[in-house]
Amino acid sequence: MKLKSFAMGLALVPFFAKAQTIQQVTIEPESHFSLSGTSNVNSFSCVMEDAFSNYQLNVCYSQDEDQLVFENTGFHLAVSNFDCQNAKMTHDLKNALKADKYPKIKFELLTLEGLKSGDCEPIAESLINIAGKANKYLLKYKVKQISEDEYRIYLNADFNMKDFGIDPPTAMMGIVKVNEIISINLRLHVVMK
Repeated sequence: MKLKSFAMGLALVPFFAKAQTIQQVTIEPESHFSLSGTSNVNSFSCVMEDAFSNYQLNVCYSQDEDQLVFENTGFHLAVSNFDCQNAKMTHDLKNALKADKYPKIKFELLTLEGLKSGDCEPIAESLINIAGKANKYLLKYKVKQISEDEYRIYLNADFNMKDFGIDPPTAMMGIVKVNEIISINLRLHVVMK
């Protein structure tokens, strides 16, 4: 899919317009979010069950040449919805993410670049808040247009838990140690209204 088409679908205004636009977007229930990682013993994957259920958000942005600049555009996910297919591991993950004090993981989109060149992946500047600590990242997304107003957005990125002040979990009195690098896998199915 050409990124220019994606930008046009988002903007619904002339390609080089600089006016601020608000677009209502629905994140469909089949969207998916998971964390995965490794320990000195094995690998693990924790899926966020029911992360999205027709999640509605307003996307507020302006366009400046090949860049979209967003304002107050993001979503949050409840840490309590994680399931690692192992009760102890699920408990340890929620504990490491400080779910009692910070029950949500928050994603905010700041900019999206590379809209003129339809041959490369867009680069998004995002603010990610986990366990009460926010960090900015430049992330590569893949975008696939499904229909005139439907898109699938894919993101796989690696993060260091210590960036968010999280000590990697341990088990069995420190014998099992989780490595500090975790992978985020995000697949959004979005519909523009």
